[in-house]
Amino acid sequence: SDNWVPDLLKVADFLGVRQFAYTGISHGSSLGFKLMLEHPDRILGYAGVVCGPKLKGNHPTSVSWREKDVARAATEEGWKERCEEGRQNILNQIRPYHSEYWKEEIRQFAEDDYRNGMNTDPEERVMTFGRNSRDELDTEEKLIAWLKTVNTPTIIFGGMQDPITVPEAMFRTVRYLPNCKLVMY
Repeated sequence: SDNWVPDLLKVADFLGVRQFAYTGISHGSSLGFKLMLEHPDRILGYAGVVCGPKLKGNHPTSVSWREKDVARAATEEGWKERCEEGRQNILNQIRPYHSEYWKEEIRQFAEDDYRNGMNTDPEERVMTFGRNSRDELDTEEKLIAWLKTVNTPTIIFGGMQDPITVPEAMFRTVRYLPNCKLVMY
């Protein structure tokens, strides 16, 4: 989203649209948060579908993590390590309350993600690292502090059994983001 927000704003400017509402789905939803962070005067409202922001846990998701991914992309061994880490991160989303069917779906998704990652062209690997663009919000505490300052009317739609954007992330967002409503399905 670091590259897409300026493009989005250029199109809006070209069309003469100063302010607008934004809707984003999955990874596209990060643009909405980026707009609210960097261009709050441009965004009138935001609707995010299966969006977080993702939970940060106890480790930052900042530039240092992106640089680590780029370095790992340089060797097959490093890339395999990154893909295995991604697979494990997906498997860690399995919850005790998930049905066996859903647990198997998550396991299959993790294997597919690993296989697709390993089959990624080496030149493309360095372009697809680290999806979190909010470098300055690299901890859960910083993210929550920022969420409390956002006044943009927001609605979030999310799945109760989403293994990637887990309900806990969406519950956290609606708890701290003023003017936010959450619809779970």
